[in-house]
Amino acid sequence: MSVAEFILDIVLASFLAISHLFVLLVTVIWRRKKFRKGMHDSVFGTCFLLFSIFFGVFLPVGGFTFFDEGTSRTAVLIFATLCCPAPLIYSLHLLCFCIFIDGNKLVKRTLCKETSIRLDSPDCELFFSSDVRLLEATIICRSENKTIKITERHMQGGFSKFLEECKKIMAHDHRQCQEKG
Repeated sequence: MSVAEFILDIVLASFLAISHLFVLLVTVIWRRKKFRKGMHDSVFGTCFLLFSIFFGVFLPVGGFTFFDEGTSRTAVLIFATLCCPAPLIYSLHLLCFCIFIDGNKLVKRTLCKETSIRLDSPDCELFFSSDVRLLEATIICRSENKTIKITERHMQGGFSKFLEECKKIMAHDHRQCQEKG
C-alpha cells in the first residue's frame, strides 16, 4: 500500500464518518427543538438513513477487515463515497419535516423554512387531487399568497383525520364570518 493510497483512505473514511455524524447531529437537534407531532416522514427518512449508514459505514469496515484481507479498502471507500451522499441528504430532508395544526394555523416545517397558513382566513381554500396511487391536498390562502401541499405517500399520522381537522377549522370559522357579515 502506498502513502497516497493510505492518505486517500483516511480522507474518504473521515468524510464518510463526519458527514454521517453531522446528519445525525442536525437531525437530533432539529427534532428536539422544532418537531411537532402531526404529519411527518420519519419511517421513510430512517430507512434512507440506515441505507446510507450501511453503505457508508458497514461496507467500508468490511472492506478493511474481510474482503481480500484488507486490500480492497480504497475501492470500497470510493464506492461508499459515491453511494452515500444522495440517500443521506434525502434522509435529512425527510427527517427534518413535519406538518401540524397550531390553533387555527396550519404549519409546515422543514430544516430551513417554516410556512404557516391561517385556516380561519375567509380566503383559505382546500383542494384535493387524486391519483391512482396517491391522495394530495393543497391548502391555499390567497390573501397571504401561501400554499402548503400535502401528499399521503410515506406520511405517518392519520392523513384523512388530519385533513378533516383542517376542514372543521375552516368550516367553523367561515360560518362565523358569514354570521357576522
